[in-house]
Amino acid sequence: DDSVVVDDDDATGDDDDSASADCFTQNIALSSPTDSYSGDLLASDPADGPRGAGYYFDDFVFDGVAGERVYFELSSGDFDSYIYLVDDTCAVVDTDDDGGNGLLSAMLWDVAYTGPHHIVVTSFSSGTEGSYVLDFGVVPPTEGNCTDGLDDDLDGDTDCADSDCAADATCLAESNCADGLDDDFDGDTDCADSDCSADAVCLPEG
Repeated sequence: DDSVVVDDDDATGDDDDSASADCFTQNIALSSPTDSYSGDLLASDPADGPRGAGYYFDDFVFDGVAGERVYFELSSGDFDSYIYLVDDTCAVVDTDDDGGNGLLSAMLWDVAYTGPHHIVVTSFSSGTEGSYVLDFGVVPPTEGNCTDGLDDDLDGDTDCADSDCAADATCLAESNCADGLDDDFDGDTDCADSDCSADAVCLPEG
């Protein structure tokens, strides 16, 4: 193996001895399903990455699984961040500068093949040093929690607004307002449930 692992004082985490370490001379392993690293771009880092000469960078490697969706968020209070996604042939397949909030770099990626991929952490401007945080994760295929106020599967729909939650007890409506049952298991039965407020059997006479 011709790879050289990064020093621990440059970024936290495990050194990577896996395949696809030949694109760059230093690499750090990302672990599924979620991982977070705090590191630094330093003048001692490589400066001949995909952004060109003079841009310090750190290379992270993760083993993707075909069909998964993964996300990356790169933030820094010291510099305008920039990320590259590089495949196992060392070709750049995607980039992002300010896809997140403010100057935060963010990327969603549908994994096309099973095997190693690279995320290259660098800066928008050359010769830039500073600290950063890289967050990585595999996106759940469905809305895993229908009451947490989060868009768990990052499809744009949250909790009960997501079709994945259509059969979840917390998202059901009182389907029959005269059956004497609490159909949606919210503690209110028939006309006592706000879901039945406009139902004919629950409207006051007159």
